[in-house]
Amino acid sequence: FLPFNVAVFLTIPDVRRPFWRPFVSVSFVLAVAWIGVISYVLTWMITVVGYTWGIDDSVMGLTFLAVGTSMPEMVSSFIVARQGHGTMALSNSIGSNTCDILVCLGVPWFLNTIVNGPVPVKAPLALECSVASMFVSLVIVYSMIVAGKYTLSTWIGVVSVIVYVAFITVSLMFEFRKFPLTVQLDAVVPMCPSDY
Repeated sequence: FLPFNVAVFLTIPDVRRPFWRPFVSVSFVLAVAWIGVISYVLTWMITVVGYTWGIDDSVMGLTFLAVGTSMPEMVSSFIVARQGHGTMALSNSIGSNTCDILVCLGVPWFLNTIVNGPVPVKAPLALECSVASMFVSLVIVYSMIVAGKYTLSTWIGVVSVIVYVAFITVSLMFEFRKFPLTVQLDAVVPMCPSDY
Protein backbone atom coordinates (compact mmCIF):
# COMPACT_ATOMS: atom_id res chain seq x y z
CA PHE A 1 0.00 0.00 0.00
CA LEU A 2 2.88 2.35 -0.72
CA PRO A 3 0.71 4.79 -2.76
CA PHE A 4 -1.74 5.16 0.15
CA ASN A 5 1.09 5.56 2.66
CA VAL A 6 2.64 8.32 0.58
CA ALA A 7 -0.73 10.04 0.06
CA VAL A 8 -1.54 9.88 3.77
CA PHE A 9 1.94 11.18 4.67
CA LEU A 10 1.54 14.12 2.27
CA THR A 11 -2.04 15.08 3.17
CA ILE A 12 -2.45 14.52 6.93
CA PRO A 13 -0.58 16.94 9.24
CA ASP A 14 1.64 15.16 11.76
CA VAL A 15 0.28 16.57 15.03
CA ARG A 16 3.22 15.14 16.96
CA ARG A 17 5.22 18.09 15.65
CA PRO A 18 4.64 21.38 17.51
CA PHE A 19 3.77 23.39 14.39
CA TRP A 20 0.85 21.09 13.46
CA ARG A 21 -0.62 20.63 16.98
CA PRO A 22 -3.38 23.26 16.49
CA PHE A 23 -4.59 21.24 13.48
CA VAL A 24 -5.65 18.10 15.39
CA SER A 25 -9.24 18.41 14.12
CA VAL A 26 -8.05 18.72 10.53
CA SER A 27 -5.87 15.64 10.96
CA PHE A 28 -8.80 13.69 12.40
CA VAL A 29 -11.17 14.63 9.55
CA LEU A 30 -8.55 13.83 6.91
CA ALA A 31 -7.76 10.50 8.60
CA VAL A 32 -11.45 9.53 8.59
CA ALA A 33 -11.72 10.58 4.94
CA TRP A 34 -8.73 8.41 4.04
CA ILE A 35 -10.21 5.48 5.95
CA GLY A 36 -13.34 5.88 3.80
CA VAL A 37 -11.32 5.97 0.57
CA ILE A 38 -9.20 2.97 1.54
CA SER A 39 -12.30 1.02 2.64
CA TYR A 40 -13.98 1.74 -0.69
CA VAL A 41 -10.92 0.61 -2.67
CA LEU A 42 -10.53 -2.48 -0.45
CA THR A 43 -14.16 -3.50 -0.95
CA TRP A 44 -13.90 -2.87 -4.68
CA MET A 45 -10.72 -4.97 -4.95
CA ILE A 46 -12.21 -7.81 -2.89
CA THR A 47 -15.22 -7.84 -5.23
CA VAL A 48 -12.99 -7.93 -8.31
CA VAL A 49 -10.80 -10.69 -6.84
CA GLY A 50 -13.90 -12.69 -5.93
CA TYR A 51 -15.28 -12.32 -9.45
CA THR A 52 -11.91 -13.33 -10.96
CA TRP A 53 -11.66 -16.43 -8.77
CA GLY A 54 -15.34 -17.28 -9.17
CA ILE A 55 -16.09 -16.76 -5.48
CA ASP A 56 -19.46 -15.26 -4.52
CA ASP A 57 -19.55 -11.72 -3.08
CA SER A 58 -21.12 -12.90 0.16
CA VAL A 59 -18.34 -15.46 0.68
CA MET A 60 -15.69 -12.80 0.11
CA GLY A 61 -17.46 -10.45 2.53
CA LEU A 62 -17.96 -13.03 5.27
CA THR A 63 -14.42 -14.38 5.09
CA PHE A 64 -11.61 -12.37 3.46
CA LEU A 65 -13.05 -8.89 3.98
CA ALA A 66 -14.25 -9.59 7.54
CA VAL A 67 -10.97 -11.17 8.61
CA GLY A 68 -8.85 -8.51 6.90
CA THR A 69 -10.68 -5.60 8.49
CA SER A 70 -10.67 -7.24 11.93
CA MET A 71 -6.93 -7.90 12.02
CA PRO A 72 -6.00 -4.49 13.53
CA GLU A 73 -8.48 -5.07 16.39
CA MET A 74 -7.14 -8.57 16.92
CA VAL A 75 -3.53 -7.39 17.08
CA SER A 76 -4.32 -4.51 19.45
CA SER A 77 -6.45 -6.80 21.65
CA PHE A 78 -3.60 -9.33 21.73
CA ILE A 79 -1.09 -6.66 22.74
CA VAL A 80 -3.19 -5.25 25.59
CA ALA A 81 -4.17 -8.75 26.77
CA ARG A 82 -0.47 -9.66 26.99
CA GLN A 83 0.01 -6.54 29.12
CA GLY A 84 -2.62 -7.84 31.54
CA HIS A 85 -5.50 -5.62 30.41
CA GLY A 86 -8.06 -8.31 29.60
CA THR A 87 -10.98 -5.93 30.08
CA MET A 88 -9.52 -3.51 27.55
CA ALA A 89 -8.94 -6.35 25.07
CA LEU A 90 -12.52 -7.53 25.40
CA SER A 91 -13.94 -4.00 25.27
CA ASN A 92 -11.90 -3.29 22.14
CA SER A 93 -13.34 -6.22 20.22
CA ILE A 94 -16.93 -5.70 21.36
CA GLY A 95 -16.80 -1.91 21.00
CA SER A 96 -15.24 -2.12 17.56
CA ASN A 97 -17.89 -4.49 16.23
CA THR A 98 -20.71 -2.46 17.81
CA CYS A 99 -19.34 0.68 16.15
CA ASP A 100 -19.02 -1.18 12.82
CA ILE A 101 -22.65 -2.30 12.88
CA LEU A 102 -24.30 0.81 14.28
CA VAL A 103 -22.14 3.63 12.88
CA CYS A 104 -20.12 2.29 9.94
CA LEU A 105 -23.19 0.58 8.48
CA GLY A 106 -25.82 2.97 9.83
CA VAL A 107 -24.36 6.27 8.61
CA PRO A 108 -23.80 5.20 4.96
CA TRP A 109 -27.25 3.57 4.80
CA PHE A 110 -28.79 6.72 6.31
CA LEU A 111 -27.01 9.01 3.83
CA ASN A 112 -27.81 6.72 0.90
CA THR A 113 -31.49 6.61 1.76
CA ILE A 114 -31.58 10.41 2.01
CA VAL A 115 -30.08 10.73 -1.48
CA ASN A 116 -31.54 7.67 -3.29
CA GLY A 117 -34.51 6.60 -1.18
CA PRO A 118 -35.00 3.17 0.42
CA VAL A 119 -32.54 0.44 -0.52
CA PRO A 120 -34.14 -2.96 -1.14
CA VAL A 121 -32.49 -5.96 0.50
CA LYS A 122 -32.08 -8.62 -2.19
CA ALA A 123 -32.07 -11.59 0.19
CA PRO A 124 -34.07 -10.62 3.29
CA LEU A 125 -34.39 -14.15 4.67
CA ALA A 126 -30.63 -14.71 4.48
CA LEU A 127 -30.09 -11.40 6.25
CA GLU A 128 -32.56 -12.28 9.00
CA CYS A 129 -30.97 -15.69 9.51
CA SER A 130 -27.46 -14.21 9.55
CA VAL A 131 -28.51 -11.64 12.16
CA ALA A 132 -30.17 -14.37 14.25
CA SER A 133 -27.08 -16.61 14.08
CA MET A 134 -24.88 -13.62 14.97
CA PHE A 135 -27.10 -12.93 17.99
CA VAL A 136 -26.83 -16.58 19.09
CA SER A 137 -23.04 -16.38 18.67
CA LEU A 138 -22.88 -13.27 20.86
CA VAL A 139 -25.01 -14.92 23.55
CA ILE A 140 -22.64 -17.92 23.56
CA VAL A 141 -19.55 -15.69 23.80
CA TYR A 142 -21.01 -13.55 26.61
CA SER A 143 -22.13 -16.68 28.46
CA MET A 144 -18.60 -18.10 28.22
CA ILE A 145 -17.12 -14.90 29.57
CA VAL A 146 -19.54 -14.90 32.51
CA ALA A 147 -18.97 -18.62 33.13
CA GLY A 148 -15.22 -18.00 33.09
CA LYS A 149 -15.68 -15.32 35.77
CA TYR A 150 -14.56 -12.58 33.39
CA THR A 151 -11.16 -14.17 32.88
CA LEU A 152 -9.86 -14.71 29.36
CA SER A 153 -8.56 -18.27 29.09
CA THR A 154 -7.49 -20.77 26.45
CA TRP A 155 -10.83 -22.58 26.41
CA ILE A 156 -12.68 -19.31 25.79
CA GLY A 157 -10.41 -18.68 22.81
CA VAL A 158 -10.93 -22.19 21.43
CA VAL A 159 -14.70 -22.06 21.85
CA SER A 160 -14.78 -18.57 20.27
CA VAL A 161 -12.98 -19.87 17.18
CA ILE A 162 -15.41 -22.82 17.00
CA VAL A 163 -18.39 -20.43 17.31
CA TYR A 164 -16.93 -18.24 14.55
CA VAL A 165 -16.46 -21.20 12.20
CA ALA A 166 -20.01 -22.35 12.97
CA PHE A 167 -21.35 -18.84 12.32
CA ILE A 168 -19.54 -18.64 8.96
CA THR A 169 -20.79 -22.12 8.00
CA VAL A 170 -24.42 -21.35 8.89
CA SER A 171 -24.29 -17.94 7.17
CA LEU A 172 -22.88 -19.42 3.97
CA MET A 173 -25.44 -22.23 4.02
CA PHE A 174 -28.18 -19.60 4.18
CA GLU A 175 -26.52 -17.56 1.44
CA PHE A 176 -26.31 -20.57 -0.88
CA ARG A 177 -29.81 -21.84 0.04
CA LYS A 178 -28.63 -25.17 1.45
CA PHE A 179 -31.32 -25.23 4.13
CA PRO A 180 -34.69 -26.64 2.92
CA LEU A 181 -36.65 -23.58 4.08
CA THR A 182 -34.49 -21.13 2.15
CA VAL A 183 -34.48 -22.73 -1.28
CA GLN A 184 -37.82 -21.32 -2.43
CA LEU A 185 -37.98 -18.05 -0.50
CA ASP A 186 -35.21 -15.81 -1.83
CA ALA A 187 -33.63 -15.61 -5.24
CA VAL A 188 -29.89 -16.17 -5.27
CA VAL A 189 -28.12 -12.81 -5.50
CA PRO A 190 -25.90 -12.68 -8.60
CA MET A 191 -22.22 -11.86 -8.38
CA CYS A 192 -20.87 -8.40 -9.16
CA PRO A 193 -20.84 -7.73 -12.94
CA SER A 194 -17.46 -8.06 -14.59
CA ASP A 195 -17.50 -4.47 -15.92
CA TYR A 196 -16.99 -3.13 -12.38
